[in-house]
Amino acid sequence: MRKSKLSWYKQSRLIELFVAGSTARTAASLVGVNKTTAVITFIGYECLFTRIVKTLVYLKAKSK
Repeated sequence: MRKSKLSWYKQSRLIELFVAGSTARTAASLVGVNKTTAVITFIGYECLFTRIVKTLVYLKAKSK
């Protein structure tokens, strides 16, 4: 993702909560950020993680 105004701690805490299955609203409340900010962060990281997984699957299939 591009440069974020969220601190590194808040970003990593949001990721931790998203991986654990929390909703964006719950994660925002626990971390202390705006719920819209949490949603935007979630969408951004979801796209990033999806790209990484697709690349890994492609590389694994190509190596066979």
